[in-house]
Amino acid sequence: MRSLKLFSENRIRGQIYFNGPGIADELVNYSELDKEGQDKFYEKFYSSEANPLAKTREIQFKQIFTVTKEHFSEKENGTSLDIGCGRGEYVSFLNSHLSSNWKCFGIEPALAQEKENLKKISIEDISSNSGLLPKRFEYISLLDVFEHFKNPENQLLEINKILEAGGLLILKVPNKNAIFYKLGKFLLPFSKKISSRIFFGLYQVNFPPPHFYYYDAESLTEKIEKYFKVEEVFYISECPLGGLWTRFWMVPILLRPILIVFTLMYRLTAVSKFNDSLVLVATKKN
Repeated sequence: MRSLKLFSENRIRGQIYFNGPGIADELVNYSELDKEGQDKFYEKFYSSEANPLAKTREIQFKQIFTVTKEHFSEKENGTSLDIGCGRGEYVSFLNSHLSSNWKCFGIEPALAQEKENLKKISIEDISSNSGLLPKRFEYISLLDVFEHFKNPENQLLEINKILEAGGLLILKVPNKNAIFYKLGKFLLPFSKKISSRIFFGLYQVNFPPPHFYYYDAESLTEKIEKYFKVEEVFYISECPLGGLWTRFWMVPILLRPILIVFTLMYRLTAVSKFNDSLVLVATKKN
């Protein structure tokens, strides 16, 4: 088994264990930011009203909904929950695309400001939310969230409690078969420094929390199959063509065209299961 230590400010921030197909790669021995550091991170994160990833997420939401909307066709009403909803973008998207008889909610522990349908709670708090949210949901989504769970089995148990029998679960996670991820692994024997830089970003080590796991379809299926039946798996890009300009908001404007050209070339190779993210659609077992 290969592994790679990730450094920041001359100290080890974590170590990645690279596993074979069907087993998730894992970040271990992670050095957490203290509580004050986490609070400052999210205070800064939510201080800007504009979300530079908004266009990218909107495109992805449409792709996910196009595949999953058939599961809503037989239901004129219901309740949905987006776990780790961020600013509530996907909740707003569902509100605008589902029947008005649907009630859409979101939860986010780092939420800057609560609203009627957005609550600053964690998944473990739902069953004791004292009427703030419904007790059961027909649709639950975790978009770019599940990989942040250090002990995902605990969260799956909680999801199983609040999802109706036959209800729909959508998971979107980074893909360990993605071309760029494979490039980082390929470079490991030749330059640990370059490889480390790639994986430092991919695992979002400076985010609280980071990505603790990178899944492929087989390992994600194995993780959830105790409670859920997988209906479909598909792949989407983190660099959709319509969102490229704002996707690279941290890059100086003069350098963005160069990066966009590189990304377009990358997109030509990152097809099907080699794309950046995988989306798993599952139903709760009766």
